[in-house]
Amino acid sequence: MVNRLLICLQNSLFGYSFIGTYILRTGLCLETQHYSDSPNQKDFPSTVLSPGENYKTKTTFKFSVK
Repeated sequence: MVNRLLICLQNSLFGYSFIGTYILRTGLCLETQHYSDSPNQKDFPSTVLSPGENYKTKTTFKFSVK
């Protein structure tokens, strides 16, 4: 789940985040996270990490321009 929105049009940068409005030459952070209701849904990935367990995750973002 990504909680940011970004739109790039030619040399202008427009977007919205929960913090404010993006302006030209600002950065973008794509933060992944579990589904918010994961602890209550048996079919969702678990968000609980017990002592002694290892945590491993991989996130891939792919972008293209046409």
